[in-house]
Amino acid sequence: MIASLLRKLNKGHHSVGIEITDEAIKLCEIREKRDRSLRIVNYAAAPLPAGAVKDGRIIEMETMQSTLKELLAVNKIGAKHVHFAIPSPTTMVRLLQLPDIPHHELKKLVQYEMKHNVHLAFEQPHYDFVRLGTSRNTADKTASPVPSAELETAAAATTAEPASSQSLADVLVAAAPLQVLETYNELFIKLKLIPDSFEIKAFAMIRLLEKTKTMLNGLHLIVDVNRTSSELTIIEDGVFRMTRTAEISFKSITEGAEGESREWLSAFASPEQTFDNAVEDLASELERLMNFYFYTLTASDRHFQSIIVTGDIEGMDKLLEGLRSNLRQPVVEPNWSGLNVTDAADGWSYSDYAVPLGLALRGKEG
Repeated sequence: MIASLLRKLNKGHHSVGIEITDEAIKLCEIREKRDRSLRIVNYAAAPLPAGAVKDGRIIEMETMQSTLKELLAVNKIGAKHVHFAIPSPTTMVRLLQLPDIPHHELKKLVQYEMKHNVHLAFEQPHYDFVRLGTSRNTADKTASPVPSAELETAAAATTAEPASSQSLADVLVAAAPLQVLETYNELFIKLKLIPDSFEIKAFAMIRLLEKTKTMLNGLHLIVDVNRTSSELTIIEDGVFRMTRTAEISFKSITEGAEGESREWLSAFASPEQTFDNAVEDLASELERLMNFYFYTLTASDRHFQSIIVTGDIEGMDKLLEGLRSNLRQPVVEPNWSGLNVTDAADGWSYSDYAVPLGLALRGKEG
């Protein structure tokens, strides 16, 4: 049975967060002590062979199993309870405004919406929902993660105007192909791991920021930057509003090239130029997403308080500097000192392992 996609954080003791992308596996093991302090017990990452995972779907199960098994063994990962971030390319997230009714009635309404009114790009969906609270404005539009090229038309496609003055609730619905979830579930069980939860990356990041006691009043944009894509999440007063993925590469332009091709590409663009171009592209995407949310979805008088950045690419300091020079909003890192960590593994980088750390902070469940 697939675990809940959106189950609330429970206080735990010993758990592992696992993030899998097309390029790598990353995990973080933590222990929460009785005094609520945290110990970063272990962390590890391993690259994946090309083609083992494609668009978040496991293609080569044996390769995945052997890679993860070796990663756990070599790094002596002892915890069996794991929390998994569903790869973003396989997920659909919608923020719907529905009547503010009891949970059992709301469940039936969500089922109806998913069957008749929400378009899914995959068959056999497994979905979960959570009520985020009473809507602050019945005129607000529905937010959804959409491809960059479709931002301008998304409001018309996803908005449902209220038919009456009935109080509305913001309801977050997350869905993923059941086959994808079952495949990952099979992977964990084969390695004698206990998958306590499957959840979207945005929730892991929000949990992490809450634990760091980062100030979340007002509008904020969370950005987790990886080599081939970045996860962008908007929150308002600490509550999820929307998420999307920006396909921006920070890989060297010569990576994977050989011989004359490498020499030609090196002459065409230096690594520094490639990096700077990626920073500018990311800044443009952030500006566009904030404008889309501010002017199209909310028509609010609230402005973005900050852009909170994490990531595992080389040159994070240079990235932060570049974003600050391209954007007018404050670009900051999470308040890492707010985490009550009494012991961290040698060489530990909070920013590199932000997603698996946020997952592990969910604790042991069940």
